[in-house]
Amino acid sequence: MHPHCLVEKILAYVDMVLLHMYDPVVPNRCDSVKPKLWDPPPEGWVMVNVDAAIFQKANRMGLGIVVRDHRAEVLAACRQGIDMITDPELAEAIAARQAILFVSELPYSHVIIATDCLSLVQKLRSEAMDRSHTGIITQDIKTAVQASTVVYSFVHVTRCCNEAAHVLARSADQLSLLVWLHGVPEFLWPSVCNDRLHQ
Repeated sequence: MHPHCLVEKILAYVDMVLLHMYDPVVPNRCDSVKPKLWDPPPEGWVMVNVDAAIFQKANRMGLGIVVRDHRAEVLAACRQGIDMITDPELAEAIAARQAILFVSELPYSHVIIATDCLSLVQKLRSEAMDRSHTGIITQDIKTAVQASTVVYSFVHVTRCCNEAAHVLARSADQLSLLVWLHGVPEFLWPSVCNDRLHQ
């Protein structure tokens, strides 16, 4: 195995372990509050979980995209590194735009884009002009959505509901683009299986 592949596997497993290592803080009451977990989309829709990761030392971002159906079957996945991007919100917007481009090449007509970046979802749902530093990207996404025959919906999810995309983004520390159809790399299986178990 190439050393780079070994390193990305280790990083992905470490992320997954850290995410599940600590018990959530439960309010001081008798009934415990269960954390929200990944929910499948309605039948006829696909859910596209998307996340971005920042690699400050390398001066780049990574993005992860996981497409699943109502049975939680992985239909496609993608990861990519992009140079010179280290702003978290800008990285999330770029990742969402890449998710739109990625899923537009797939044969699905009803698509939910799920991200853990609440501010991005608010901007994409708003009719107002985004005058922030992400404005050009969010406008690009809106234009692509309006011109498409695909029905899109944008939703905010918690990090726990976005684990698979997060782990994939954290593994995208190289600039290459990798795509998987009807499967995922081996290091992502624990996250995907965990989501299936908690449906």
